[in-house]
Formats: sequence, structure tokens, C-alpha cells
Amino acid sequence: MSLPTLLTFAKVSRETRILVHTFIRQMYDIELQLQEFFTPLEASMFRLLQRNSGLLISGSFALRFFSGQNFGPESDMDIYVEDRYEPRVLDWLCSIGYVCTKRAASYQDRNIAALRMRQRVLFGDRAPNLGGGYVRGMAANNIGRMAGNQGRRAAHNIGPNLRGMGHNRQPNNLRGIGPNLRRVYNMERRGRKIQLIVTHGSSVGIILEYHSTCVMNIISHDHAYCLYPKATLLQKRSLVIYRPGFAEHHSQDALDKYRRRGWTMVVSPEREDYALSTSAFRIGNRHIGDNLCWTIPLGRPSTASDDLIEANSWTLCQSELRLGRLLHAHRSLRLESLRFSYVANARTKHQANLLFGRKRSYGEEPLCFKDRDFRRLVEMLNE
Repeated sequence: MSLPTLLTFAKVSRETRILVHTFIRQMYDIELQLQEFFTPLEASMFRLLQRNSGLLISGSFALRFFSGQNFGPESDMDIYVEDRYEPRVLDWLCSIGYVCTKRAASYQDRNIAALRMRQRVLFGDRAPNLGGGYVRGMAANNIGRMAGNQGRRAAHNIGPNLRGMGHNRQPNNLRGIGPNLRRVYNMERRGRKIQLIVTHGSSVGIILEYHSTCVMNIISHDHAYCLYPKATLLQKRSLVIYRPGFAEHHSQDALDKYRRRGWTMVVSPEREDYALSTSAFRIGNRHIGDNLCWTIPLGRPSTASDDLIEANSWTLCQSELRLGRLLHAHRSLRLESLRFSYVANARTKHQANLLFGRKRSYGEEPLCFKDRDFRRLVEMLNE
């Protein structure tokens, strides 16, 4: 039974309402689902990390959360973070035992040699024995913390970047999500795999440039959002987004994977798919959490009413270059007065620059982030 059907059934009586909402809370228990990758305590800590760093979950895990479909034991969890918060997230994952998966032996040998050289600079004769195994991400990160800032600066230019050791740098065109992709870390613990994707600017911008809409689902610390619920969950259809300048054959494997999982790919939608108020792919201005999304509150750990991810906006519109195709139009927004980066449609970005873009003058009051005010602006402009 779909979520809209459940909510309709809940209106029958007070008793059915209680039963339905109890069932929904159990079905969409995010901490229970996170325990596939974390212990119960780690799952709660992970959500606090999400709140403080803007870390998002998307990909197959988020789609499974909404659809209830099991994608098999090999399914991993994709998490996204803005590059300025990358060290915080990477250090925490390493601290609980996740390690970067090994690369080719020659690559590892170069990193082991660089790490040994760095240890000699930091510790001298007291350098710990690395042994014969591969050096993993946790060990590399601990060296810098043990030595302190002075030692870290002294060894700054020796060898490759050990913080990123073992991560997989994928060319942007392989993922098809543009130049805002910074790094991709493949991390593993006891057979469970997490892919940490680091972005320059808002991670939502990367998600909006996915191959198709069925994977445009996001889980923040406070809410879960399905951006195109009617098509994704009720009709099992997925709109293939047109991305100017991107060779679409690079996405063929991903599209085939979701076809096998039951979704029909829509390349050139019919007019009724986008022109009506009830259309599954209605064109126009959108923002996360609007009335076209399915939004599920997740409860703890936050008591705040504002989920700042809802300040991200975009426009679904017809392409002027490719007849019959739809695309996401958005621009990056990164201001001194905003704690996080965002994506914004043209109208929102213009107003945000006018209201929040002024730089502070000398002697002005300390910076107070305006993210919540920006979120309210987005709601006013895009409803």
C-alpha cells in the first residue's frame, strides 16, 4: 500500500489514524535502517554529524528508504558533503573503523613510502612500525593528529596527500555531474560499504544532475525528501534529465540498472506529464520540501523546526537546445553570510544577492549566519 493510500485510509477514524501513523513511524525508522552500516550509538552520532556538517544521504539507500525495495546485500550508502566540511566527516568515519579501500599495489607502495618519510619528520626514531600491510585511511589521519599542528606544517609538502589516500578520484564525466565533484572516497568496514562524495558548493546541485529523477531522493538529519514522488513511487517512472554538454551514453549503465529494478525511463515526456498542475514532472520553480515533494519527518536528534536543506531551489524547464527534453536550471550560491552553500534558481539567486550578499565592513558586528532567513525567502519566492 502506497503512502498516499495509507494517509487516505488514516482519515477513516481516529483509531485508523493512530494505527497508520504508528505503522509509518516504524516503516520509516531511519536509525533502524542506518544500523545496517552503524551501531545504534553510531547511528545517532551520524545524524548529529549530518546536522552540524550538512551531510546528506542519497542514491540507492534513500530510494530504498522510500520505496521499501530491497536492492540486495551489495547495495552501499552514498553520502554527500560540501568540501569545507570534508575533514570533519572523513575523520569521524575513520574514527569508528571505516577505511578507504585499497588501490593498486604500486599506488599503495608510494603512499606507504610517503607516510614513512612523514613519520620520520614528525617522530624521528620514535616512528611506529607500519608493518607489511596496507596503510588505511584511519592510520594516515591519526599521524597528523598525534603530531599536532606544528608537525603537520613541517611535513606539509612531503609525498602525496595522505588524507585522501586510498580514495577513488573519478573523472567528472564518468558520473555525469559536472565540475562540482571534488573527490569520491570508497570506504568499508566489515563488508559494509559507504561512498563519501565531496562536492564544491551545495551537494544538492550534484544530486539534481543525476541521470534521472528516480534517484533524486535526499535524507537530511531531520527529514527525508522524495523530489518526484508521483513518478518515482506510484508510477515507477523516471525522467531522464537533459544535461547540456554531457555525453549521455556515459549514463547508460546506470539507466539500465534502474530499468532492471523496475523503473521505466522517460526521455521525452508527453505534454500531460509536465504541463498540468497534477503532472508528475510539472515544469516550474521548485524547492526542496515544497508541496510536490513527499517529506517525511525523522524526529530526533534536532528539535529545530528549520531544515536548511529546504533553502535549495531549482527550475524544471524545457530545453532550448534539445526539443522535447527537460532540464534542471539552477545556479550555485555561496555567500559569506550563509553557513552552507546552496543552489538557487535565477530569481532566488538575484534576491539573495541583494538581501544577503553585502560584505561586512570593518568594525561591524560579528557575522551572524542568515540561512534561516534565506530559507524563508526561498519559500516566499517559489510557492
